[in-house]
Amino acid sequence: MTTTRSLVASEPNKPFPGNDSRYQRGLWAEEICQQYYQKLGFARVAHRLRTPFGEVDWVFKREGIWVCVEVKLWRATDDIHMCVKFAQKQRLRRAYEYLLSKVHKNLEFHLVVVGSDGSVQVYEDFLW
Repeated sequence: MTTTRSLVASEPNKPFPGNDSRYQRGLWAEEICQQYYQKLGFARVAHRLRTPFGEVDWVFKREGIWVCVEVKLWRATDDIHMCVKFAQKQRLRRAYEYLLSKVHKNLEFHLVVVGSDGSVQVYEDFLW
């Protein structure tokens, strides 16, 4: 079952790059995600971590809990299945299993959907 947490982040450090490239908008969303987890007391472990199965956007850690995060910039956050396609979800699941075998710790995988207003929605355990 997917657990959802939402919040409107405090003012982002940078305004939404509306007319910039998809790459720049993605970087902006990743920065908002990082701010969110750091406000929760998580330490940044890795950004754009490469595994044999693909890249994980962020890895954070707090008190023995490791969290892998996939970040999406999405205007319509009602249906998370629309922003993560089946093939990508399978790839992320394999990356998660690979990291779990390496870390041997309490590892979670979250989907973070960032709105253009800086709002953050976290979907915990969205891989299952």
